[in-house]
Amino acid sequence: MKNKKDNIFGSLVYSVFLPFYTILTAITITIGISCKIIKENMLYEIVRGWAKFNLKMLQLLTGLKVEYENVPKNMSGQIIASEHQSTLEILALIAIVPRPVFVLKKSLMKLPFFGYCLRKLGMIPVDRKNRNVHWMDEAQKQLDLGKNLIIFPEGTRAEFGKELEYKAGVFRIAKYLNKQIIPVAINAGIFWRRRSWIKKRGTSIISFGQPINADPIILRKTIHKLVPR
Repeated sequence: MKNKKDNIFGSLVYSVFLPFYTILTAITITIGISCKIIKENMLYEIVRGWAKFNLKMLQLLTGLKVEYENVPKNMSGQIIASEHQSTLEILALIAIVPRPVFVLKKSLMKLPFFGYCLRKLGMIPVDRKNRNVHWMDEAQKQLDLGKNLIIFPEGTRAEFGKELEYKAGVFRIAKYLNKQIIPVAINAGIFWRRRSWIKKRGTSIISFGQPINADPIILRKTIHKLVPR
């Protein structure tokens, strides 16, 4: 966490690069799927490559890099509950978790090209304004296929050190399927603050914990132990 200085110029360049590269990747995937060139396994590898390249460009342009701790081996059909502070952990989790499926807000599915790619990847949309009754069945379907379900239990991005109340979703699905939860703690918000395009130089930690029972108190205590507050 040393050398936490703003990199304004690099942040500006990266803020232009990220959406441009994302749109280009989404268009390429859409064309590839339409022409039946890209199959599902290839699709996940392309998206993983997109995330890894983004992380490399982030480090090159801003001096912000990612380090992982205690990454589970042979992840398949797992439920992952991660803190959410910026776009950084989304990129980092896509890069390291095999066949990731995110629970995300429904509005993202309506974006041109990008929404099409999300649907093809099996992402699970939820409507924050209305009660969702079918998302757990879809989650079970994806988990049964060996994909790994990633949920941000606080429901939205939070400043580093600020705790929001956990939503019930991750605990409901874990109990519904009689599964444990893999907790993930991060400190990305120190370097890439919520609603800010400026990045700080330094090393962000993505720390995985051992599987725990579906209990909000246990999850909170485990998160605190993984990354110092």
